[in-house]
Amino acid sequence: MAISIPLDQLESGSDDTVSGIPEGMEVFAYCRGRYCLLSDEAVEFLRRRGFNAHRIEDGIAEWKATGKKLTRSPKGQRKDHG
Repeated sequence: MAISIPLDQLESGSDDTVSGIPEGMEVFAYCRGRYCLLSDEAVEFLRRRGFNAHRIEDGIAEWKATGKKLTRSPKGQRKDHG
């Protein structure tokens, strides 16, 4: 499952914003690249709420370039692109 939630929406939303994430699921935050700090803030926010959150260091393009798996939500499911 992949859900894009911009940091400002994540921080200003209620707990309902993250309530759809199954308990125990790892959550990965990413940003535009290694020097973007928004994903660090997202990881901190999610960890404070008990999620097993991690930061993708370089960004999503680099993640895919190394052959790591990327799963998208089925077409028509929720996308939060503010």
